[in-house]
Amino acid sequence: MINPDRDIAWPRAYSLPMVLLLFLSACTAKDTLAAGSSGYIANAEQRVAAVDWSKAETVNVALSEYEFSPSSLNFQEGHSYKLHLANPGGEVHDFASKPFFQAIAAARLVASDKTIPLPHLERIAVRPGEAKDLYFVAIRPGFYPFKCTEPLHAAFGMTGTARIE
Repeated sequence: MINPDRDIAWPRAYSLPMVLLLFLSACTAKDTLAAGSSGYIANAEQRVAAVDWSKAETVNVALSEYEFSPSSLNFQEGHSYKLHLANPGGEVHDFASKPFFQAIAAARLVASDKTIPLPHLERIAVRPGEAKDLYFVAIRPGFYPFKCTEPLHAAFGMTGTARIE
């Protein structure tokens, strides 16, 4: 026989955690592109066309539970780079920093299944076991914070700083 006080109260008590769990598991790993080009390098196409990409410096960053390694990135103004973002962890992570993406001339974002030319990025999402490469030229000097925007990841310390000098 069903006891309404006991048998119905249990699901109510756990409904919020269940909803949160479903929400967290529903997070998708999608790159976010800006809706417009405002604030981004205006002549990015010309800047990246003049680069010998075989000479770009590779900067490796691992995105794992709950850190970027390294969390401090240094770039030289006018130099070309390949930012290799790899996720050896078991959760989806991302590299989010619209101000940083606005300070570079992005040539392309390369994943195993697609290439996005001249992207105006806001975040790069990387699934477990996946890697993505962002080819860019550092343009605007400054300090640019970045973080993982997956729920609670930044709160647990998944943050860092990119410096262009």
